[in-house]
Amino acid sequence: MYDKKRYEKNKDKINKRERERYKNNPEVRRKHRERDKKRRESIGYKIKVKEYGKNYRKEHPEVARKKERKRRAIKENIIETFSNEEWLQKLKDTFGVCPKCNKYVGIAHLTLDHIKPISKANQGQIYTIDDVQPLCHSCNSRKGNRVE
Repeated sequence: MYDKKRYEKNKDKINKRERERYKNNPEVRRKHRERDKKRRESIGYKIKVKEYGKNYRKEHPEVARKKERKRRAIKENIIETFSNEEWLQKLKDTFGVCPKCNKYVGIAHLTLDHIKPISKANQGQIYTIDDVQPLCHSCNSRKGNRVE
């Protein structure tokens, strides 16, 4: 199997033989599971997975924010009925200007603010696109869980 030419020539036959060996031999399966478990538990693997997630969130910030909102909505038992496209359109309508402080911060730096805070929402509260607003990070943090 170490000879590349031999492997390329007999690839299908070798792979079929290995699949049969794996299927018919529980000891081989056990060894493979142990090997895979050690790989997953290794620090290098964990670092790779962490780096992948970090890069993905950096490249797709809107997906990461939506996932975080969804996680929090499930935890607080609320429902958001607006789509990501509606939210992005609402962001574009502001031209990157925070509606509260009227400072230009750019569309990427506007955050989603629930006009009626999630922490004060009733069980099963339904949020539409009209119940949320884009605010800059400092205004959203300053507002906290107050209704304004």
